[in-house]
Amino acid sequence: MPAAPSLDAWLRSGSAAAAEPASPPLADGAAFGPFRILGLLGRGGSSDVYRARQEPAGLVGALKVLRDASAAGRFARGVRFLAEHPHPALPRYLGSGETDGRAWLFLEELVPAPLPRSDRAVARFLLALCRGVAHLHALGFVHRDIKPDNVLFRANGAPVLIDFGLVKDVREPPPVLPDAGGPSVVGGRRVGVGTPGWSAPEQFDRGEATPTSDVHALGVLADACFGGRPPRAWRPIVRRATSSLPAERFPDVASFARAIRLRHAGRWAATALMLAAFAAVVLPGGRAEPRARPTGRPAAPESVARFKAREASREERWAPFWNDFRAWCAANGSPLADRVPGAGKAGNAMLLAQGRGFHVQYSISDAGRLQLELYSSIEEAEAAGTTPQAVMERMFAHRTEIEARFADPATLETGWFSGKAGARSRVTRFVRPGVVDPARPDPAAIARAAADGEALLAALRDLGELR
Repeated sequence: MPAAPSLDAWLRSGSAAAAEPASPPLADGAAFGPFRILGLLGRGGSSDVYRARQEPAGLVGALKVLRDASAAGRFARGVRFLAEHPHPALPRYLGSGETDGRAWLFLEELVPAPLPRSDRAVARFLLALCRGVAHLHALGFVHRDIKPDNVLFRANGAPVLIDFGLVKDVREPPPVLPDAGGPSVVGGRRVGVGTPGWSAPEQFDRGEATPTSDVHALGVLADACFGGRPPRAWRPIVRRATSSLPAERFPDVASFARAIRLRHAGRWAATALMLAAFAAVVLPGGRAEPRARPTGRPAAPESVARFKAREASREERWAPFWNDFRAWCAANGSPLADRVPGAGKAGNAMLLAQGRGFHVQYSISDAGRLQLELYSSIEEAEAAGTTPQAVMERMFAHRTEIEARFADPATLETGWFSGKAGARSRVTRFVRPGVVDPARPDPAAIARAAADGEALLAALRDLGELR
């Protein structure tokens, strides 16, 4: 079951949690400007959060006090955004200021709680967050760090999206200041903005963020609510929202919310048809004429015939490709010489190796893009004592060393996909476009693709990622 979010995690940066600060917190009962400290709620790398009472009004809320001056820019952005853009799905801004040279922000009191688990509870939870995120997008902002630690709850159970230090105005040019939501660090490497495992891949790979980046994070959050095993009605929603390619996701938060509301529409339509058929046959005056029994095998629909013709054409077109591929593997002593390629919607894939709870494979899509993929199913990862997020972080840490094995530069993408037997998986992809022209596959391009696959396998073995 996902752990409840915490104020302590809220205060931490988007990458790794900072070390516990050495300076002592304010004591209970101490006076701080117009506030009386009632207790410490959490400490982070740059700020402390207290339960405090504003005097003489007697208003009780959460007082966030900046301790690290180097984070003043991010702190000020969060204060300014909450003050200027109120919304029911965002924390209520109650005031801000500076006392003894330390900036502070006073907000309504919120509490942590576990993520919802049932179908209806998850739907209500996500639709409430969607309203807040849509509000941000309508103003021209993206949050860039939606995750369980950044969701707290009011006393009535309503979820509230917090931490606006990484919020970005997409209407303006990219910021150049290092304090303006700088890259996170994984394995000592600057890899973008956000939190590994939650933020969209383009935030790490190219430092880009759009409204679809927040849609990706909402999809991962939906998957986390169900423990990585969403019900059947939710699977296509999560799969589309968490695609590693922004163009394949829901175009906006409104479309994502609409899919949640209509997640059972197919089941309702089937039930309505069944009831209509029952009424036509059983109810008085509605008895239908008995259907004539077919005398022969019905002809295949035209769409099925077109599909079979297209598949046959594709297999015929790719046959020389795979013959040359196997010939190259046999000539170079590759273990792939005995493999039989699979043709699916995503392309033609061949399994390279099975590692510690994950697989490595590469595929050549019909768009001519070589994809070197490392993925981990939940069951295999648990059996191996690892996690999909740990696999992703190791790949980010080794990115430079692995890309050095490629003949041409490659990019790194991450996202949630379906693994073996439909198991949810965290996928890390090395992608190099334009390797093969599917209309005219040639042996030289095939050899380069196979060589890159072997290079990835060798790099992972050298780095101890594979047996």
